[in-house]
Amino acid sequence: MRRAYVIAFVCCAVCASAARAASRAELYDLQERCAKRTEQEFRREWGDGIVREGGAIVGTGSFQNHYNVRLNKCFYLLTYETPASNMVTLFDINEQKEYGMLFERRREPLKVNCRVGEKTCSSEAEWTRLIAPFMEE
Repeated sequence: MRRAYVIAFVCCAVCASAARAASRAELYDLQERCAKRTEQEFRREWGDGIVREGGAIVGTGSFQNHYNVRLNKCFYLLTYETPASNMVTLFDINEQKEYGMLFERRREPLKVNCRVGEKTCSSEAEWTRLIAPFMEE
């Protein structure tokens, strides 16, 4: 009888281990798909990220991606910088839904406007705190 319990325990342990490995593999696949999707979107809209007018560079675009496991969403954090301002927008790349936006005017007087969902903010620190739930694992 004891042998049957040991065999059952070992089988459960092996199955649980295999399930965790599959979950890690699935998570990796979702993260990879998120990274590819956001890069494709960025390249389609922004090319190399350099914004030119009449041959002069007037701004740069960049992005970050993040797959949120809890929300099962792929987030796209798009940044556009010019000498005078900085704009960051948080999107769900698959639903093409905007979750928030930060606008910072760099010249005097320095001014920051931002919102995430229905909440407004007035500093980069507040923005970072408000987007944190979207950028967590």
